[in-house]
Amino acid sequence: MVHIKMYFFAPSSVGAFWVSIWKCLGSPALSVFLHIVMTGYLVAFCIVFLPSVGFVGGFQSDAIYWITLSGIALAIALVGITKAKTAAIVCGAAIGSYSFIYGCDSFAGGHLKYIIINQLRRANLWAFNQAVLTPPFQATDIALTVSWVILFLLGAVVQLFRESERPPFPAESLRIRR
Repeated sequence: MVHIKMYFFAPSSVGAFWVSIWKCLGSPALSVFLHIVMTGYLVAFCIVFLPSVGFVGGFQSDAIYWITLSGIALAIALVGITKAKTAAIVCGAAIGSYSFIYGCDSFAGGHLKYIIINQLRRANLWAFNQAVLTPPFQATDIALTVSWVILFLLGAVVQLFRESERPPFPAESLRIRR
């Protein structure tokens, strides 16, 4: 029961914190920056998950590994923050489609879940930098990857089309009251 409360309270409090920052500052850029950084880390995790990149000798050092991942994530964030509305839509589609595929991957028996699991183990387990799990890319993984790309493109294109004529972000309530 304690875990259920924790799983509800932690994301809710973080979400309320980011919305309050948006409302107080009057700019959605900082709130959108969180989504862009999350997507940047997801892209960096996918790059490192590739067998040709994941076994680079320099990645045995934790400092080089995490600085490289953070550099990729921040580079994507700095490029994406220039177009906050488009970046918010694309990042939401990327994270949402991966979340859906992650659940399907658990039931289908694929290996795309190791994109995140390897990073969590690397961050939490001592000496995991010497043991990275990269199972072979099989037919199930190919089907899930194609589904992931289709879901991402479908979600991004539909949202970009729907939001093309609307203002970028709703006005914050503090500016409306004045």
